[in-house]
This record gives sequence, structure tokens and C-alpha cells, in this order.
Amino acid sequence: MGYVKVPGKVTLLGEHAVVYGYPALVMAIDLYTRAAVSDGEGAVEVESTYPGGRAETRIGLDGRGGDELPYVKAAIKKVWELQGARRPAKVSIASELPYGSGLGSSASVSVATLAAYSLSYGVKLHPDQLAKLGREVEVQVQGRASPMDTLAVSLGGLIKISHEKFEVMGGGLSVKAVIACVGKEKSTGESVAFVRKRKDELGSRFDEILEEIGSLVESSSKAIKDRDLTQLCLLMNRNEELLEELGVVTERSLNLVRRARALGATAAKISGGGFGGCIVALGGDEKVASGLAAIADRVFLVTESNGVSYG
Repeated sequence: MGYVKVPGKVTLLGEHAVVYGYPALVMAIDLYTRAAVSDGEGAVEVESTYPGGRAETRIGLDGRGGDELPYVKAAIKKVWELQGARRPAKVSIASELPYGSGLGSSASVSVATLAAYSLSYGVKLHPDQLAKLGREVEVQVQGRASPMDTLAVSLGGLIKISHEKFEVMGGGLSVKAVIACVGKEKSTGESVAFVRKRKDELGSRFDEILEEIGSLVESSSKAIKDRDLTQLCLLMNRNEELLEELGVVTERSLNLVRRARALGATAAKISGGGFGGCIVALGGDEKVASGLAAIADRVFLVTESNGVSYG
């Protein structure tokens, strides 16, 4: 019946400060979740593959089953609610995004499932709709969720987000990056709780750090509009220093950042909540990727991507 492709995302600026109302800059990347839908009988049958794993499940039209893939199940039920009917189908999902790495895997899978399964009803959802519905799926599964990830994977490109407002940034930078990932030591929720505790420990300095991170994001708007990649890199490097001061950068991630810069990256910083996960490096490309492969669990060469596409 149809096919969709949904990118992942990487955060370039604004981690943790965004939780306290400051803006963040996020970029869709060309690592994708692909989902296809075809006719089925009696249930929604799902086959899902992702780096390091594979799962199959069956979601009955009575809503039972599918708990192995909570984002997929919630997305299927969201479509039922939207369309007012329950249709059997076969849904095949293949993701290139490692789970829990900060690259938007849950947002990408949620949006891909919403888009693909809606095609079985003859409905092609608009990216704006997918961003909204995808966030609703993430809130249902996680209890709370920023609109940042689902906006990035649905709309694509570079997006500055603050509270519920967002701006799709132009500028034609065509950003290329190296992403290097290591295991997470804390979940995003645990990272946020750690930073909240640091607020008490750092006192007024905590507010100064977040305010400066917010100003870096605002400055990035001008850099993007001026197509000034060098300035964007300087802003990212300063953001990394502030995240290190917050205490969310592990020794292993710091080693990746230092190695990337030593190999010629113009910018290198963690991306996401910290305590492991991914770093993002701009400049250097293949040389940086090759050098980081020896000390990272996974390395990707990525470019800025468009949003949801239908095949």
C-alpha cells in the first residue's frame, strides 16, 4: 500500500537548558527509519528491525498484544482513534538508529508508524500533523516528551525550538557531521534529575550557565542565516564547555570530543542528555570518523536531511 522514510536527529546546541525554557537547535540527519504497510488479516502484524535487534508482534483489533514495541502500538492506536476504524495490516519497520542513543529513535519510529499505517486508510498525513501526533505517542509511552524530536524528524532540516514555538532555519549550510556513540550510563530522565540537583549545588552559577547556553542558540540563528559554519562551530564548542561544567559529560565522551578535535574537527560536543550516548563533530569527515571508530561503539557520517518522505 505504501512506504515512508523518516530521518533521525542530532542536537547541535541547547541540551538541558531547553528543559528550563531556553531554546535548542536540532538537525534532522540521514539515518532513517523506513516503514512499509500492506494488506493484512485479523490484526496488525508488525516486524521491526533495528541496530542489534529484531522484534515481531501482533496487535489484535481489540487492542491486545504489541507490548514488545510500545511506540509502535501507541502509534497504531493513535491512528485508530484518528480514523475511527480499526484495519488489519502488515507493517514492516527497519531503523538505522541505535535505541537510546539520543538520535531520536523513538520519535522516528513513532512518526514512521503513524505515517505508514495511515496509508492503509488511504490517508497521507502532513508533516505538521505527524509532528503533533508523534509527540502525543511519545507522551503516552514516556509520560512526558519535548516536541523537539518529533518536529525534527517530521519537518527535517535545522530547527530552533523554544517552549512550543519553533523556527525552521534556512541558510543552505548543508551541514555534514560525524556522530560517535558509546553506551549510556544514565537515561535521559536520570540526566535531567542530575542537572536539577546541580542547580542546588551550583547556586547562581547554574542560572548563568543555562542563560549562556540559551544565548549560544540565539547566536546560532545569525550564523546559520549568514552561512557561517565556522561561527556555528565556535558556539558548539563553547556549549560543550558549559555542559562539562554541569557535569553531564563522562570521561569516555570527553575522550571522543578531544580525539575528534585532535583529528581536525572544527567542533565537537556531546549531543543529548549526556552520561554517554553520542557526540557530534563538524569538520574532518572521513578522517575524524576513522579515528573515532577505534574508541567508539558506533560511528556514523551524516548530513542534514529533509523530513518525512513518502515512496
